[in-house]
Amino acid sequence: MDENKQGTGKPTIDKEYLKKLAEKIKAEKAKKESMGKPADSGTTPPPPPIASITPKLLDDDDEEEDMAAEKTAIIDLAALSGHSADARLTILDGKDEGKSIDITREEIIAGRSLDNDFVISDISVSRKHFKVVREGDHYAVADMGSGNGIKVNGSKTANATLYHGDVIIAGARQIRFEILNEEMKEKFSRKADKIEIPMDESPVKAKSSALAWVAILVVICGVGAGFYLFKKQAEQIESVKQEQQVFKLGIEDIDKIDEMIEKKDLKDAEKNVQFYLEKVPGNKQLTERLALIEKEKKVQADFEQGKMIFAQNKDDAEKILKKIPEDSIFYEDVKTLVGPEIISKWAVDEIKALIAEKKEDDAMKKIYGVLIENPGNEEVKKIQLELTSKLGEDKVKKIQEKAAEEKKAIAEQKEKRLERRKIANANRPKPAPKPKPQPVDSGMADSGQANLDRAIELYLSKDFDSALSKLDDAAQSKDKEISKKASLMKLELTKFKRQWTKSQKDKGAELRAGIDKLLKYDEKISGGQMSSDIQALNSSDSSSDVKSSKSAAKKLSDDKAKELYMQARSIKNENPEKAKELLNQIIDGTEPSSKYNGKAKDLLNGM
Repeated sequence: MDENKQGTGKPTIDKEYLKKLAEKIKAEKAKKESMGKPADSGTTPPPPPIASITPKLLDDDDEEEDMAAEKTAIIDLAALSGHSADARLTILDGKDEGKSIDITREEIIAGRSLDNDFVISDISVSRKHFKVVREGDHYAVADMGSGNGIKVNGSKTANATLYHGDVIIAGARQIRFEILNEEMKEKFSRKADKIEIPMDESPVKAKSSALAWVAILVVICGVGAGFYLFKKQAEQIESVKQEQQVFKLGIEDIDKIDEMIEKKDLKDAEKNVQFYLEKVPGNKQLTERLALIEKEKKVQADFEQGKMIFAQNKDDAEKILKKIPEDSIFYEDVKTLVGPEIISKWAVDEIKALIAEKKEDDAMKKIYGVLIENPGNEEVKKIQLELTSKLGEDKVKKIQEKAAEEKKAIAEQKEKRLERRKIANANRPKPAPKPKPQPVDSGMADSGQANLDRAIELYLSKDFDSALSKLDDAAQSKDKEISKKASLMKLELTKFKRQWTKSQKDKGAELRAGIDKLLKYDEKISGGQMSSDIQALNSSDSSSDVKSSKSAAKKLSDDKAKELYMQARSIKNENPEKAKELLNQIIDGTEPSSKYNGKAKDLLNGM
């Protein structure tokens, strides 16, 4: 080894390098000996090459063989771990927060239904919401036609490849996807691409210090890129959380819209539907309700038109009102407006038209519905007998059973909606109590003046008991002047009521004396506004005529009372004075125990 010494004129050799080279040659000889090949003992190691020459330590065949064996071992290990838990889903929020499932199959299905592989207990999640499928060496997520769709890291999609750490948003819930298989995680992680250095046949290409700096640079770049991606992903998740909190669509929102529709508050219902459609475009429940609102708006226009002209021209009004379908929210108003007789006539006409069109099954369903509402309709019963003899009792029985089931199903759905609303209202926080009204300034009237004015209106409509009740309320006013006025008026009205009742039975001189008292009381109560009604007590020649007139008035039939009541209801906004006149006719023409006597008083009190 003298040639290795300095001063010989040959290049200097690194001692560390020689040491590593000797160890590698020794290992190679040991490998050949173990394979039954004798080592070349007579040969001496060749002199180390100069720095510019790359030595070849192993033969090419052996090196490639070793690398191939190593590669094969890696593939075998990946195959063995393919069906263990390669991935996991974990719920990040909601009442199921922390719940997870290890994915060991080719496909799992997630949703609200209990028969899913992964159950997510949230009303914003569909029964079958999404599935996670293994596709070769990676996983993918796919929407299964859910109502609210899915998002991956805040971006809405129907299907997408999943990377380690991705967040799937289903309805209002967030689910994190994790890859447990290390090789798959390395390939499907959202980070900067690895920098690959092309391999050469030579084991040494540059000095170790240069390689170290390159490695440090790669690590720094990787950490920086990972931190940046993590920050961006966190911002996206937070943005999605805020969006979900502000624009969350649930069953209670749908119920609220349904309640508005049932109350005929179509304008607000439409605004709510359009608001939510902007946040969840194409939602089936919302689009169905928007179509229903458009339909009911047209029906409402027809109903208002028919109601307006009903009192003046019933025939023309009926032509319009008859077109309103039975499933409309305005049909009950139509029934109340036109009365049972006209409704019965329309039903008979419709049944006859269905029979003429050879739609006997539909006609029998209609007959069933009419007789449920009005079992005493003799004309419909007659048609039922004729149709039963034609179709046969067995078929008629099946039709009626089917109609009964449909009616029951509709009633059950309505009952469920009402129950949900009841629960929602019970759980809703109670509003803060309204502050008590502050005392009014001097010269300003509080609610006592309104009660006083209302008492006079009720007095003029001859509802003396209700007028006295309003005077009691007015007497509680904080305005001392109004309170005193109400108390005095109550005394006068009490005397007026007693004399009015007595004057109904008096005759001759007693009646005339009573009328004089009534006129004095009325002057103090209303300033003489009741004088014409009081004088009418003496308009007949004899008290018997008066009694006969009152008796005739009391004979007002229920049908006539109902007709007058419906007319008053239809015109109470357009012509309140006429409506009051009709209501007073009902009150005077029916007994206090009559149904429409009480309804007329209630409507009059509310005007």
